[in-house]
Amino acid sequence: NIRKLFQDRIGPLSYFVEEWFENEKAMAFVRSPTMIVHGKQDIIIPYQHGEQLFKACRMRKLFVNPTVMEHNTNLTTDVAFLIVPMFRFF
Repeated sequence: NIRKLFQDRIGPLSYFVEEWFENEKAMAFVRSPTMIVHGKQDIIIPYQHGEQLFKACRMRKLFVNPTVMEHNTNLTTDVAFLIVPMFRFF
């Protein structure tokens, strides 16, 4: 959700920003198992946004939230980021 991202950064001025991605609304239409991977060290999009999507998901779900992972961390640098959770979930 772009507006929430801007709200984290610029507060009330975020209401002047057009919403481009209504991810929480879209999540209501997801009908498949969903795994969300969002690093705690992400300074571009706070991990709480991933948590909100996880909470909005109604299907079988898994939230992977590595403490050392940043926004553009390569998911293959540590098997705990993607590989192990993927095998356990799917």
